[in-house]
Amino acid sequence: MRVGFWGFIVVCLLLLRVLLHPHLCILANQFCQNFEKYPPVIIPPTAGAMGNIVSSEITVPKELIAQQMQAGAKGRSGEVWLKILEKDGILGLHQGILLLLLRNLPAGVLGYSSFEYGRCFE
Repeated sequence: MRVGFWGFIVVCLLLLRVLLHPHLCILANQFCQNFEKYPPVIIPPTAGAMGNIVSSEITVPKELIAQQMQAGAKGRSGEVWLKILEKDGILGLHQGILLLLLRNLPAGVLGYSSFEYGRCFE
């Protein structure tokens, strides 16, 4: 099976998101702990949301290109990517980020929160 250059890029982006997400959540957790008046109970959900928002930025262009191709855009994924850049600029690659976050945030918040709260019972 021939994947091609853009298929390789998509795999790299997804792998980057999977590898970065837990570290971003931990970084956000440490950031939230620096605030004395921030309630400790809501630090894990906040950290999960912050990590998910940043890591979702990586996959938004891939999702947009996939949706454009499913809607009937002509050409290969690299050509669709270039057409979006020419038409809407760099911000055009982030169309639909709100819907992607609405889909991904609950899982990110629940996943990281359950991990952090589960560590309390060790």
